Amino acid sequence: MKNPFEAFKSYMVDARKEKRSSGADENLWWFSPNVDEFSKLDLDEEKFASSLVNSKVKFWNRLSPEERRKIRVEMLVAAPDVVEGNYEYACQWLLQTKGVVCPSFRDIFSAGGRTPVNDVNVPQVIGKINEWKKDIAATFNARELPRQSFEHWKCQVLSSGKFAKKEMDVLEKIVDEIGRAVLR
Repeated sequence: MKNPFEAFKSYMVDARKEKRSSGADENLWWFSPNVDEFSKLDLDEEKFASSLVNSKVKFWNRLSPEERRKIRVEMLVAAPDVVEGNYEYACQWLLQTKGVVCPSFRDIFSAGGRTPVNDVNVPQVIGKINEWKKDIAATFNARELPRQSFEHWKCQVLSSGKFAKKEMDVLEKIVDEIGRAVLR
């Protein structure tokens, strides 16, 4: 079986060749099979590309259950739009900050469909927030400005238009419980 990183590199090289042959102006700024080809115009992008190529990437399923538990709570705090089903920023955060790739990313938050919380059948993501509420509060309490960070997160989570009234009521109660545990 081909090394997954070599397979990815081959795919990216082929994609780059295809774009060049089609005349597309878009460059893959974050990847180059030849380090000398990196654009010198944007040093930040070059540093990011280098950090990706040189980092030790880990796979989600190879992390310990404790590592996964800690990371998914941090990810929920860093990217509250996962509540809405928007996983792009969370996926990027996971790779950039933790060096972790997760092929079945959505399942971290929503696998299982629906679950009962306070006698209401709610989407799995609300059930996960309920299950992780102590860890979520602890994550906020570990930050420099826990209350301000929490209030910002709370606004983003509760601005969701995705849930029915009963489901939002459950989510609001859970978020209030988390808020009571966050330091002032």
